[in-house]
Amino acid sequence: PASRLGRARAVRSLGSSATPTQALQAANDYEIYFNYISRIDADDEDDQEQDNALSKSSFLPRAVLDGIQRNPYAAWEWGMVERVAGNYDRAAGIHQLASNAFEEIGDKPRAVICRLDRGLDLAAGLNEDSGRKGVSGDVTKVKEILETAIQATVNTEGRDIELLQRVVAKEGEARVALSGVLWESKDKAAAESQFGEACGKHGEVSHM
Repeated sequence: PASRLGRARAVRSLGSSATPTQALQAANDYEIYFNYISRIDADDEDDQEQDNALSKSSFLPRAVLDGIQRNPYAAWEWGMVERVAGNYDRAAGIHQLASNAFEEIGDKPRAVICRLDRGLDLAAGLNEDSGRKGVSGDVTKVKEILETAIQATVNTEGRDIELLQRVVAKEGEARVALSGVLWESKDKAAAESQFGEACGKHGEVSHM
């Protein structure tokens, strides 16, 4: 598992400089890694029955979902490489799972960051092709997801100043994305308001 995670993180560290091919390879490595660290026995009949039932409500096998619960930090990274690969709906789904996992361990700041990244994933898909199928092709839905994620930053507290700076910075990114969505929807006044808020958030980060 460590070798798969290490190779995936090497690509992740490249950020948007990674090629789509590299990002796809990294995404595959993350999925295999989560399958490896799962506590679920693939040969157990009861586990197989539960896996079949869960597969109807999730885009990932139950073993991978269990692995995400064990390491939501790596799950967030997985979502980021899926975004680089252009798999925006998949990236959004993984970021939502990571957010849920962080919520379960009481890490609200990271849960909120993942929710914001989910909105950014979908907005990126919307920008690339407004006619694409899936959630990222639904302007109204993307707008709602971004607004809800931004609202979740309210009263996000903690002692880790650097982590809180990340929350504020990510909120700023989400507001810029929302501004773009609103502008394309011809709601220019709201778009300008969100862009102004985003500039304010980036100013907050520099003074924290």
